[in-house]
Amino acid sequence: MNWSGVAAWVREHAPALHAAFLPPSGIEIGGVPPDLAAWWREFDGVDRAVLGDESPLLPLSWHPLDVVSALRRRTRADRLPIAADCFDDADLLFVDLHDGSVVTEETGREWDRVTAMLDHVLRMFERNDDPVYRLLRYEDGHINWDTRPTLTRGSHAVQ
Repeated sequence: MNWSGVAAWVREHAPALHAAFLPPSGIEIGGVPPDLAAWWREFDGVDRAVLGDESPLLPLSWHPLDVVSALRRRTRADRLPIAADCFDDADLLFVDLHDGSVVTEETGREWDRVTAMLDHVLRMFERNDDPVYRLLRYEDGHINWDTRPTLTRGSHAVQ
């Protein structure tokens, strides 16, 4: 899992986001995928009250939840919320507890595992060459995400 790389990049390039990182809670959660448990041992989400709708850590607009909020917001036995949309707090990103995938209600599977999500975010931070998401960096220490425009020629979508 590449959490340490993500955290180091944010500390250097997005200090406003880094200032909202919550320290590990020390709460051990059983029955979750090992990569989610490992992430939560190192990081307990962001202080969403500090960030508001700025600096979503995960594209396009996800603020990672702290462990207590995730457990409080859980409504299904087979899914555990791990992030909330920074614009619509009711919209959640989940880990499917059957296979460890990261999913949304609206679009389904986003990443195969938490590890894949963090590796993808680190690659986007370092290279900003993802075909779908574009990282935006601001002088005030915040970040944001956008989607890359797609033009359609015939039946093929091109960047």
